[in-house]
Amino acid sequence: MGNFDRQIWSLGLEGHNALLTGDIGSGKSTLVDALTCLLVPYKKITFNKAAGAEGKERDLSSYIKGEFKKEKEETTKIAKKVFIRPDNDTYTVIIGHFKNQGYNETVCLAHIYWIGKDNKVEKLFISSSTLLTVSRHFNGFADVNELRKNLRKTPGVTLFNDNFTQYSEHFRRLFGMNSEKAIDLFNQTVSMKAVSSLTNFVREQMLERTDIQEEIKSLLKRFEDLKKSHEAVVHAREQHAILKPLVEAAVSYGQVSEQIEQVEKLLQVAPYWFAEKKLQLIITAMEVIEKDLEKLAAKELQHTQREQELETKKEGIVLEIAGNGGKRIEQIGQQIKTHEKDKAITRKEYEDYDKLITRAGLSKTENEADFYHNLQRAERDQAACLALKDTLRLERDQAVSLLRRLEGELRTEQAELKSLKARRTQIPAWLIQFRTQLCSDLEIDQADLPFAGELLQVQAAEKDWEGAVERLLHAAAISLLVPSQFYKSVSRYVNDNQLRSIDGRGIKLTYLEADLSNVKSLSQELDTDSVFYKVDIKPDSLFCDWLEAHIKKNFGDYICTDVDGLAHVAYGLTRQGLIKSGRIRHTKDDRSNVLDRRHFVLGWSNEDKIKLMECSVEDLEQQLTQASEKKSSIESKENKNEDQYNILNNILF
Repeated sequence: MGNFDRQIWSLGLEGHNALLTGDIGSGKSTLVDALTCLLVPYKKITFNKAAGAEGKERDLSSYIKGEFKKEKEETTKIAKKVFIRPDNDTYTVIIGHFKNQGYNETVCLAHIYWIGKDNKVEKLFISSSTLLTVSRHFNGFADVNELRKNLRKTPGVTLFNDNFTQYSEHFRRLFGMNSEKAIDLFNQTVSMKAVSSLTNFVREQMLERTDIQEEIKSLLKRFEDLKKSHEAVVHAREQHAILKPLVEAAVSYGQVSEQIEQVEKLLQVAPYWFAEKKLQLIITAMEVIEKDLEKLAAKELQHTQREQELETKKEGIVLEIAGNGGKRIEQIGQQIKTHEKDKAITRKEYEDYDKLITRAGLSKTENEADFYHNLQRAERDQAACLALKDTLRLERDQAVSLLRRLEGELRTEQAELKSLKARRTQIPAWLIQFRTQLCSDLEIDQADLPFAGELLQVQAAEKDWEGAVERLLHAAAISLLVPSQFYKSVSRYVNDNQLRSIDGRGIKLTYLEADLSNVKSLSQELDTDSVFYKVDIKPDSLFCDWLEAHIKKNFGDYICTDVDGLAHVAYGLTRQGLIKSGRIRHTKDDRSNVLDRRHFVLGWSNEDKIKLMECSVEDLEQQLTQASEKKSSIESKENKNEDQYNILNNILF
């Protein structure tokens, strides 16, 4: 920096005072300006003030290039700056080590400056809890992007790019500075050589402005609010004490009334229940009697046939006796033929019957008792087949429902995975599709209408809080950011059209008007455990400052703590996803696991989500295969049961 060139210069004070002397132009003021750059915003610095400069005599560009004098050209007589490093391929590094001896804590602040496009000075602000050195950490890199990557890999290092506001809030919090006044005072005194009025200097530079009347009014208003709240609590307690016995009596009365009503209903249906049971018993008895009648009728038929046979035989004998036995042999031959035919028919029927009972799993029939036993068992088995048919139908319907649900989930997951592979963000595909259609219809570049989640990312060092922060910022992350110049067009389009996804389903859209030309920076001090300090904002985005102010305003008060700590804050959240919003409202959404990255929407890289989605698709495919196999197995059982029912039906009828 300045006249310091191609050599690393360091000044180790170790907590002591030091006297720095040297000739004019030797670099004393440059050293003061370097320290000032580490702590004071660039726009507030008057460079070379320690040497008596009043205006814009020096700037960062002149320090980076090493301006050391001016020479007049012989022809034009115009003064021209002379640089030690005239080319734009150089860079300047400033590192300051600050140590708290009492707490044994070290804070390292570092700046790197270089000349970028259009001769613009580019900056990178760095904070680290470990000591940084020029030779080790700022040497041997091809470009600044490579330097950023190397620094991010260094433990304890935090990068702020060129956002001095975040950088200043960070190191002031580490230094224990509650106000920017200390930095302003440092800037006023670091190069001060005389004080015209000590009283005015103390009043204007060291004391904060206060409005006592406003503070008194505010205290009185708070007292009145607290008094009203206390009176409301007391009144509510009195109401609760009066109404509690009445509510308990009403609950008891309701329970007794329900019991009485249940008993009355039972008394009403009791006659019908007993009648139904009596009817079932009568039907069963009638079935038994009918079977007994069938057996008796069969025996009666046998006796009748036997009687007819004996009668025929008797008549034959009588004729035989009468004819002296002349045609007896011929009659016996005819009887033998008739009996042989009857035997063949009976044998065929017996074999068919035997095959049926074997397929049905019934016992062999050796006598009449076995036959009737098989009939009774066939009736029971047929009733069991009917019951099993209903059970298998229910199981098949459930299997088909599961199969269709898994097919729908698989199509949805595959579509989301395909969409994720075509982009780098984690916003849901249906929102990306809608934005594509919107930008196509309105002829707007999609980069001009980002979703907030595409510009936000949980810091790598805060991965333990990633799920909880995702839950808190989910609604904000899927909100579309609309710059003011497109606000009317987008609002008219959204109002006049039915918002639907590609598959025809209605969708919900939230969009925020982003006035990028009027970003109001909030000066409020946030807790060190604020959600605001656990997320990064994409630095190269036009929405960076606006989104920073929006997140700080709407979510800066949310404190990352445990469940015991929630009792001491108005707004907070735990790692498990419990969110406290205000004094009494608490919310926890466990419809999905807080660590399930498939539902994450923050970040400008979706590689982890793609891996999870690929595993999810593979798991769904396996479940789908298992569900299909189960359906086929149930259908096979249905076919076997239907065959068994038909066999039993043939046996019975």
